[in-house]
Amino acid sequence: MFCSRTGRSTVPLLLIYHLSSGQLISAGVLRGLVHREDQWGYRIPFALQWVWPAFLIPLLYFVPESPYHLVRRGQLEEAERSIRRLQNPKSGIEPKQVLAQIVYTNNLEERKPSSLPGCGSFSPSVH
Repeated sequence: MFCSRTGRSTVPLLLIYHLSSGQLISAGVLRGLVHREDQWGYRIPFALQWVWPAFLIPLLYFVPESPYHLVRRGQLEEAERSIRRLQNPKSGIEPKQVLAQIVYTNNLEERKPSSLPGCGSFSPSVH
């Protein structure tokens, strides 16, 4: 995910907010349907779950690729285009500087061994 250093604390807060909102909506739907004894008592909640994917999946076409992912795959030109697309043109920050920071961070992450036990089994290279 691409976000500025100041926005990194906002992303987890938004995630928690949306998860909590989803829990409240589902609790309201289930509370409203708890007394239904016909087949619609369980069919309506299942049907409502498909509203969100039907709305969100078409939006995936417009989401740019993550610059971090593109750098890890060695596609630096595409990463710079993605940064230009994600960045506000009026910010005054040069996309090449952002790309250089991403490359630097990626190089640090590749050199540093994982400190979590069991993470070696998720590495892309097999020994």
